[in-house]
Amino acid sequence: MLVFALSGFAQTVATLQWPSRYAAKPPAGIDTRWLATYRLGLSSMSEAQAVGLSATAAQMIGLSQEQAGRLQRLLVPLYDEIKKDDVFKSVRSTLPYCYSESTPTNGMATVYLPEKLDTNLPPIVFVHGYGGSFLWPVHLLAKTFPDRVIIAPAYGLSGGNIHPLYLQQALRATQERLQLEEPLPKPVLIGLSAGVSGVLELYGPRASQFAGAICIAGYPPSESMPSYRAGHKLEFLCGEKEIFVQNRMLEKRVEKLQARGVKVTSQVIAQADHFFLAEFQDESMTRLKLAMSRLRD
Repeated sequence: MLVFALSGFAQTVATLQWPSRYAAKPPAGIDTRWLATYRLGLSSMSEAQAVGLSATAAQMIGLSQEQAGRLQRLLVPLYDEIKKDDVFKSVRSTLPYCYSESTPTNGMATVYLPEKLDTNLPPIVFVHGYGGSFLWPVHLLAKTFPDRVIIAPAYGLSGGNIHPLYLQQALRATQERLQLEEPLPKPVLIGLSAGVSGVLELYGPRASQFAGAICIAGYPPSESMPSYRAGHKLEFLCGEKEIFVQNRMLEKRVEKLQARGVKVTSQVIAQADHFFLAEFQDESMTRLKLAMSRLRD
């Protein structure tokens, strides 16, 4: 096994930027003046506070006021951990970038870099859900996979429609930051919530570029199914109370993929809803490790 120390680096989290023509456009139907005001407000509040800020903000991230308040409460201990983490506590939030009132001319990503780089371990590309690129899922991933490079591109309000060339630019920027002559191994894609559709659209027709895909709190939409075939590797991790679990939609879609020879497995966390990653942190990360290990088989 070849392990390279990152010369000049300690374990760290970097905010990378690069020129881009593929950044996300502002969300349609939202007043740009409101976006500008909310973006300004984000600079003076924590990400946890931003989740439950107001009725309008809650709607912006696809939640009711009740859901936003509950999620905010669940995130308090996670952000408390971040405040105590010397590696993460001073990391710049990318939420203001996600709420840009005009299409950015640059890309942006939060990138976790381990103390030592094991070139046998595929890096993780994390595709965020609706509401922007929050720091807490990246922190959970770094705690769970501390030896891997973790790349979290910020892509507007939703990673569900992330442009494949934007993702390639994020990978290239990370490669340049690491100053490696050889390319990084093929990454594992991990999508959360709305980011699941983005991951499935990326992975299906481009499976040769990735080591596999893990979908958290989401299921495969019918439009992504035709691009999947034998040899593809997919993992799903969902809460028992999700409607697509209860009505067996996830089960039926997984069965269809398996019939095509796709190597796909689903795990369901008992008594959990859409917010299980925050509410059942330990079990979620144990299941996530299992999913990651299966991608190597």
